[in-house]
Amino acid sequence: MDMPLWNIDLTTEPFECSQLHNFIFQCKRVRDCSLDYPILLDEVGQIADGYHRLCKAILEGKETIKAIRLLEMPAPDRIEE
Repeated sequence: MDMPLWNIDLTTEPFECSQLHNFIFQCKRVRDCSLDYPILLDEVGQIADGYHRLCKAILEGKETIKAIRLLEMPAPDRIEE
């Protein structure tokens, strides 16, 4: 679906940017990501994957972004201990 950007909660802090090198790293990831792929929303509508694409869409002045809403979150591929 095409999701209006005005409908997305922008109050979360998805990236660690307390230091300049972290900020630069995240900026490069935003610059290099592709809007050809949709963002993924979890079962309650929160972004599960795609914050860099969301940022890029906003910076490019888009009004919508491609999105897929999952009805159920899949189990993780691995669990880190």
